[in-house]
Amino acid sequence: MKFTKPKPNQMQIFGRRLFFWDVTVVAFSIALNAYIHFWALPYIDPTIATTKDLRISLNPLALTISMFVVWVIALFYVKAWNPKIAGTGIPEYLMSTRAAFGVVLTLAFASLLFKVDVSRLFVISTFITGALLLIVHRWLGRQWLLRRRKEGLFMRRALLVGPADQVLSLALRLQADVYSGYAPVSVVALANESRTSKGHDFAKMGIDVTPLEAVTAEYVVGSQINAVIAIGSDDLNGERLKQIGWALEGTGAQLIVAPALVDFAGNRLSTHPVAGMPFLHVETPRFEGAKYFVKWIFDVIVGLISFVIFLPVMVVTALAIWIEDRGPVFFVQERIGQRGKPFKMFKFRSMVVNADRQHEALQAAAGNQVNTTMFKDPNDSRITKVGRFIRRWSIDELPQVFNVLNGTMSIVGPRPPLPSEVAKYEANAQRRLLVKPGITGLWQVSGRSLLSWDETVRLDLYYVENWSLANDIFIVLRTIKAVFARSGAF
Repeated sequence: MKFTKPKPNQMQIFGRRLFFWDVTVVAFSIALNAYIHFWALPYIDPTIATTKDLRISLNPLALTISMFVVWVIALFYVKAWNPKIAGTGIPEYLMSTRAAFGVVLTLAFASLLFKVDVSRLFVISTFITGALLLIVHRWLGRQWLLRRRKEGLFMRRALLVGPADQVLSLALRLQADVYSGYAPVSVVALANESRTSKGHDFAKMGIDVTPLEAVTAEYVVGSQINAVIAIGSDDLNGERLKQIGWALEGTGAQLIVAPALVDFAGNRLSTHPVAGMPFLHVETPRFEGAKYFVKWIFDVIVGLISFVIFLPVMVVTALAIWIEDRGPVFFVQERIGQRGKPFKMFKFRSMVVNADRQHEALQAAAGNQVNTTMFKDPNDSRITKVGRFIRRWSIDELPQVFNVLNGTMSIVGPRPPLPSEVAKYEANAQRRLLVKPGITGLWQVSGRSLLSWDETVRLDLYYVENWSLANDIFIVLRTIKAVFARSGAF
């Protein structure tokens, strides 16, 4: 059955607007650099060099137009208008950078192939300016989008298909994380279970329940479904997935298959055809080699820069701690590092002297906590006045820069656990110790002490198994934001 072409949804419109402003930013960057470089230069006509070789020198107008056209083509090639990548952060920043690199490489190749002389300074300065402005523009667009999503706008209406408990788990995660951009509005709980074994009622969550047979094109269009997310299981085989895909033809809705491989980063997954079937290959994580040498370089550079920048803050903090009670400035504690090796971790002392001796008694008296393994009490009576301030702003963590520089810690990684905490670890939590602990990490920027232990482990394991330099940089930037927001810090 044929349907009237669906109207563009909010995200499609947003993607197209981003593309329009991408082109505008590129035009501005090229025009700005052309003004700077060519304002006083006359047009240059094609000439033949004394070597008798024909070499063409593009005049400024021809060069700027050529660069603009090539850049727009590059943006089309990387699908800068694609709503799937709009507002995703790092992926779209990388996309913008790839487009800019493509322009430079194209101009360089054309210059060599056709012996065209171009202003290298103009091309390089335009590339740098354009790439940076595109990233800034995309960042501003993402911030605007996230604010709208907090208001319930620019969300993809999603239909979830799969086993009831797994559908429930995904629905809860999507509802909790509005920034994901998917709002579950309907589910197909296989075996027609409207209530899961955990006792959650989909109706009370504001989610409709429908049988799989009712998932037709008419239903998708009538319910304004933008995405169907299918969770792979024994009850949802390839034949059923094909039928769902056929039902979506002409509706404009996406079919998204969520395999059981949760918490695997996209750079570890690749699809290759085998015997006519798409096989999903998963790269086995490695915790040594060239990329971890890059991580070490990153740690040293950021550690040295941090030491220089924060040295005045550390001096003032040390004086304030000493003046308050004349006690030691630093708190040195044994923590467990990479591969279970103990090390001495440095912090500014934020509690009364010998506070660590009262730790177990306070933990027992506190009763039920959100995170019972990594114990933190927001009303801890041991915290001093100066300590409460420096904890609130994470200043107490600054001496860990020395741990980074001596190689026992990293800038980004799982939080360094106490030996008593490690003694409680189950097998999966032990994997947190495969890499160096960090001053900051996913735990720090995702809620910190407000997270449960299970969620803390899940975030740390995701980081451990899917490390990348881009992620480290992103986490450092988010840490700065989290510190000023003071979320989950006490």
